[in-house]
Amino acid sequence: MSSSELTGLPLAALVFGLCIDSSFKGLITSVPRFISALRRREPVFLMGTLVFFNAFALANFFLFLPTYSPTESNCIVGNYFGAVTYHAFMIIFDMFILNKSYITARHNKIFLVLAVLSIANRVGWSVADVFLLQISWDEEGGFCNYQGSALTGFYYNLADTICDAFATGASMVVLCMNGLPFHNGLDLFTKIAIENVVRSLLALVINVVVMYLVYSHEYAVNGLILAWGFQDYIYAGKETVVAAQTGRQSMGVMSGRS
Repeated sequence: MSSSELTGLPLAALVFGLCIDSSFKGLITSVPRFISALRRREPVFLMGTLVFFNAFALANFFLFLPTYSPTESNCIVGNYFGAVTYHAFMIIFDMFILNKSYITARHNKIFLVLAVLSIANRVGWSVADVFLLQISWDEEGGFCNYQGSALTGFYYNLADTICDAFATGASMVVLCMNGLPFHNGLDLFTKIAIENVVRSLLALVINVVVMYLVYSHEYAVNGLILAWGFQDYIYAGKETVVAAQTGRQSMGVMSGRS
């Protein structure tokens, strides 16, 4: 391991430790609510996405950290599973935020079609990215060769950015239609829209940074790793915050609709 890698390791460990903490809290918060909703036969899609999001996030974090000290046993399998779990929890986050925007858009059919196409685009680039991964163990040097596709890396981050921008735009439209009512007594749709704007804007900013680092040839590897870490923390942290209220909000919206 080089001196630059050793310099970045403590900060990377701190960031990913925060990610693990957020995802673990999100998991233990959302699982009981998910089970309770199942027993009462209530809508479970949003809470289900939180459960699977945090589960895949934890799996990805635990698979990623050993890559700082690669061995022959964790080189190929660990990196492949790490890539799969990374794409899984990113896709689930996109599904979660688009679904909340779909709720605020009062189940608009055009929005639904565009949201499905956005997710399909993200899934397609994820499959291509995993398929094009080149991972091997160097017996002589004792290190793991990992080469991802710059093309798929750019476009799956672009797909995330599109999802975040779409969710932000839809939520902003809802807020504008309601006259930007930043006062007491906000209706449920407006509250969810405000949450979506804040959450998706944060994700949008960090995705742009990651896209720049992936596409630029002027970044250090540790810089990209830390950007990924902060991206994961924003996603995991924000979902932990909303885990306690998502079930109540989604059920409230649906009951108000019936």
